[in-house]
Amino acid sequence: MLKPNPYPETMPEFPKLRALQESAQHLGQKFYRPPINVNFTVEGANHVGVEQHKCTDCGDCVTGCNYAAKNTLIMNYLPDAANHGAEIFTEVSVRWIERKNNQWVIQCEVPGVGREQFKAPLLAITADVVVLGARTLGSTEILLRSAQHGLAVSNQLGQRSTGNGDVLAFGYNTGQTITGIGWGYNPAGEIPPVGPCITGIIDMRHQPKLTDGMVAEEGSVPGALGALLPGAFAAAADVAGSPEPVASKELIEQKGRELLTDFEGPYPGAVNRTQTYLVMTHDNASGRMTLDAQGNLALDWPGVGSEPIFQQVNARLKAATEALGGTFIHNPLWSKLLHRDLTTVRPLGGCVMADSAEGGVVNHKGQVFSGTAGNSVYDGLYVSDGSVIPTPLGVNPLLTISAVSERAVALLAKDRGWQIDYSLPSKPKATVPVKAGVEFTETMKGFFSSAVKTATPPLQLDPSYQQGSTQGQAANSPFQFTLTIVSEDLDDMVKNPAHQARMVGIPCSGFKT
Repeated sequence: MLKPNPYPETMPEFPKLRALQESAQHLGQKFYRPPINVNFTVEGANHVGVEQHKCTDCGDCVTGCNYAAKNTLIMNYLPDAANHGAEIFTEVSVRWIERKNNQWVIQCEVPGVGREQFKAPLLAITADVVVLGARTLGSTEILLRSAQHGLAVSNQLGQRSTGNGDVLAFGYNTGQTITGIGWGYNPAGEIPPVGPCITGIIDMRHQPKLTDGMVAEEGSVPGALGALLPGAFAAAADVAGSPEPVASKELIEQKGRELLTDFEGPYPGAVNRTQTYLVMTHDNASGRMTLDAQGNLALDWPGVGSEPIFQQVNARLKAATEALGGTFIHNPLWSKLLHRDLTTVRPLGGCVMADSAEGGVVNHKGQVFSGTAGNSVYDGLYVSDGSVIPTPLGVNPLLTISAVSERAVALLAKDRGWQIDYSLPSKPKATVPVKAGVEFTETMKGFFSSAVKTATPPLQLDPSYQQGSTQGQAANSPFQFTLTIVSEDLDDMVKNPAHQARMVGIPCSGFKT
């Protein structure tokens, strides 16, 4: 489904990949091209009927592929689910989950449509089975808020958070061209190929002690950040840099490249000779997620950056930079002044998998434990994402998370006697053209009396409406509701009196009879 494959040997090798290989040889470590979820072959409809294009080597992967070449969820699992009949709704924010009348009630809100200005209540969706896949931070936050609203869960909720040992660092102003800045707004061909964000790996995992292992990969900085880099790298080199000793001639050349970058931007000069290092290793997984006073997620993990493993990482990366003849810059946040803070793009944990509620939040199927002790679970409540991973993996976690999630879904289906159609390719059932739409929110309020009945069909003027309002007011029986109206076809809404728009909302307050 993910279609992973290494960067093809048949495509031109680019400088940042070649430089990483030189660093691996200097370190005496294993180097190879790892499988990545990038399309290098399909030009047209893929295996789930989504139009894709081949990778252009633009290097802007981190801010989202402009050419539909990244095999993200919108290119595989989600459209495949829609092809098989799933209905997918976006722009809905889940707040918490509760159990009522033998059903799950998902309390949620629709952001961005103005409902908060009317102090409208949350919306509710009911379900028999709920699978949380809001990623590590989102799923943990939702369950923490659910616990606040009475859902019995393990005391381990929010514990054993890990950043998967992520480290970000740079080899600045090296002796060779790296071309590690994405094209940005520049047209194809104007800047040499950069390549996908990760195409090579220095694999240092095979150590006598597992937790001493790590991997180092090369990255690419998106072009949208390019203008900020010359000043940022120069300042970081002064504060956090460890330059390699060089001859006077080479030092003059380095300073010249810095001046060139200052005047001409990130593509020539020092920044164009900067290698981005992405490292994964093993931290102690002792972070803790809680809710702050406003009910938002907060992460507490004092001292994580002071673990000895991160000294080892910096030593390895400094040696990797030696091979390139540049200045090693560790993460500027990793300083004594800033309490050796770290950056992660791969948080794990918070709803970790275990044999019982004393050790974790979910069982091996992803089912949520229904209390603080024992192995009893909620029959229809699952978590299936990186939050269930109970330890740092020391390598990119995507394949592990995907495998665990596929297994959980297979077991969920087996327990319920469902059959999953795994056949590929699949195709969309119908293509719906996208038209200009409109959405708005309004509150309607007044008084209501059930003692007054209408004499005419709804939507026709009737004196009894006013009579019901007057009698309701006298009886202090207010009634109001806030609705969000959504139409996907503005033109038809204006021209067609019978046009039907969707309504989102529930009664708000009052309603006494």
